[in-house]
Amino acid sequence: MADDGMDYNVVFPDALISERHWHGTKEPVVILLGWAGCRDKHLAKYSSIYNEQGCVTICYTAPLKTVFVSESFGYKELSNTAHKLLEILYDYEVENSPIFFHVFSNGGFMLYRYIVEHLHSHKQVVLYPITKYIHKNHYDAIRECPPTWPQLYLYSRADRVIRYSDVELMVKTLKEKGVSVECFDFKTPAHVSHFRDFPEEYSKRCLDFLTNCMKDSTTQIKKRHLIQH
Repeated sequence: MADDGMDYNVVFPDALISERHWHGTKEPVVILLGWAGCRDKHLAKYSSIYNEQGCVTICYTAPLKTVFVSESFGYKELSNTAHKLLEILYDYEVENSPIFFHVFSNGGFMLYRYIVEHLHSHKQVVLYPITKYIHKNHYDAIRECPPTWPQLYLYSRADRVIRYSDVELMVKTLKEKGVSVECFDFKTPAHVSHFRDFPEEYSKRCLDFLTNCMKDSTTQIKKRHLIQH
């Protein structure tokens, strides 16, 4: 069981909304990992993008102390947190649903890195993430051993916290390794301000990515069933 002391939020959509969007298939579960210092009310604006499409959402933001102090001194507290987050999927019995990650800035990406490591160690490669930003140390680790699932990078060349050149280098490296990657440069927004400045465009790109991944996943399942019969 996941640690009850973890400050996370889970939202299940109305069953009629899920049925309308996903037609009887398992609705996607989107895990949103907030940026350092992110508040619940901020992350809720992003999770509503998915709730309105009939998705389950799990929101969590790692504490500032863990991100900027513990990690800096080599204490991998986030690794334990990553394990607990994955246990939440079993607690709510959604472990067999399509899983997506929407990851924000350094704090979110540092935690995401450990989630990837846990999934690799258990040979679970069925998750499709929506990723956003990078942190230098963890960035190098992901470049060297990237997850193989499809990824979307949303960034801005005006961002003064995460350099657009680092994002584009990550995308280039992943493509060279054969990973399916999409990216979009919003050009003008400041750090984690893309949705605020371009809400319709941002939402559309996230949902288009999610929908396309779901279609690809359904196609692969049908192919496997065809082979089995």
